[in-house]
Amino acid sequence: MQDVNAPESLRDFQIGYGRYLRDPQKTELPEDIPARRSEIYENLLFNNISGFINSCFPVSKSLFSEQEWLRIRREFFSQWRCVTPIFSQIPYEFVRFISERPIGESLPPFLSELLHYEWVELEVDVDVADVWDDAARSLMINPTAKLLAYQWPVHKISPEFQPSETQQTCLVVYRDEQLTVRFSEVNPTTLMLLQFMQESNIDSERQLHTKEDVERFIERFGEQINHPEPKSLLKFGFDLLQDLKQKNILIGDMS
Repeated sequence: MQDVNAPESLRDFQIGYGRYLRDPQKTELPEDIPARRSEIYENLLFNNISGFINSCFPVSKSLFSEQEWLRIRREFFSQWRCVTPIFSQIPYEFVRFISERPIGESLPPFLSELLHYEWVELEVDVDVADVWDDAARSLMINPTAKLLAYQWPVHKISPEFQPSETQQTCLVVYRDEQLTVRFSEVNPTTLMLLQFMQESNIDSERQLHTKEDVERFIERFGEQINHPEPKSLLKFGFDLLQDLKQKNILIGDMS
């Protein structure tokens, strides 16, 4: 980070050398810096950034040749201005870089969503939420769960399958009791139910402590989606919540 109190000559050096490190092919090396030593530093920085990107996005990486993937990483390194100095946030900055590229770039149309999906897996994996303690809980969504809606089937993409048409895809990515990251494909209504439950978990007057609370929650959800007979959803709703609980998407007591 540039020190605003540093002597002007030092600031000029930092800015000039920073520009060179970002793009040594198009920027002149500042005077008095040995080219060979600088090359070691250039490679160290770029390879460090690349390591975070490659480890977070293995599927995306597999869709490109080595040369194409290198070009994309070079563009990110030289052009993007990160808003955080935290190394673990570099993958998210890469997601932002791709999502904000000008329309018409020769990249797969699904790449931005695929990168986001792969980044979410990392976020869930490192989430510090203490989910599996012994304390009694009301029924709630697993605190590590991310509720996702995409235009593309990102969880199916691979070198062998690259979709050409959009397909509405709803996913829940979460960490289970064995601390393993899981994903579950759900339908749009189930995703809406989970979003509705998130709101209930936040509202202390609507938290689900008892079976009666759960029944009222299901009825309220039926009203939310304009179901003609909200009470008729009770059995279906209980079965669905029980299934989500077995998958560890929900935690807590339903009795």
